[in-house]
Amino acid sequence: MPTRSLRYFATSYLKLLKHFRNGAALSWAHHRRDARDVAVFWDGHKITNANSRVGFVDTLVEIWGAEEYTRDFYAPNDGDVILDVGANVGLFSIWVSRHARQARVYAFEPFPENFDAFRQNLQGWAHEIVPHKLALGSENGLGTMLDGGDRSLDHQLTTRTDAPNGLTVETIDFAHALELTQSDEIDFLKMDIEGAELDVLGATSPEQLRRIKRISLEYHDNIRPGTSKAVSTILRTTHTICSVSGAGYGLIRAIRK
Repeated sequence: MPTRSLRYFATSYLKLLKHFRNGAALSWAHHRRDARDVAVFWDGHKITNANSRVGFVDTLVEIWGAEEYTRDFYAPNDGDVILDVGANVGLFSIWVSRHARQARVYAFEPFPENFDAFRQNLQGWAHEIVPHKLALGSENGLGTMLDGGDRSLDHQLTTRTDAPNGLTVETIDFAHALELTQSDEIDFLKMDIEGAELDVLGATSPEQLRRIKRISLEYHDNIRPGTSKAVSTILRTTHTICSVSGAGYGLIRAIRK
């Protein structure tokens, strides 16, 4: 990702203060590169990290502070249908629901530890978030998820069957994910699946892609060289590429033609 400016941090930290009772502590932790495992909204609802894995505060700042997936690109409305692919502990899904309580979010997170934390984070407040303990891949079946170690954000889906620290997970293709929404159109797709994005999109037809209005996808050339170029080529058949940010990994934003 590019070097962040002072304005980036100031704006992000102010938004954390707006949304979270412990926003000052979260901002200070991010500045100091310290760990925090709980974000507390002003109404008392909490978002909790999965087993103190690294990256929780960073992701909180990216989604809730900087709004990197959505800033100047997409604002959720009641009635919207959103796919959150690679939901982790639910930070983006909850961001959507807190901005539009009647937006329908279909979230996909295969790693058990993350999924359990995600479901816990949905308790005790009204929302339209439907979590699925599934990974998106090139086909329906089973895959192997590599444990990302201290970083819950770095779990990777692989076709290897002999991978050390591998965990068998259920996989579905994008067509199946679309069926689960029971909707003809998807207003927004957020995808962050650590290198598997090319497998998913490579097995997705143009007709299926045309059902998505806006896409914000994290690519991972650092894991799979050439991913950003290949993904952009696929998306250009149905969408206009608005921006490609970062180096090594970053975001591709696209709007349906």
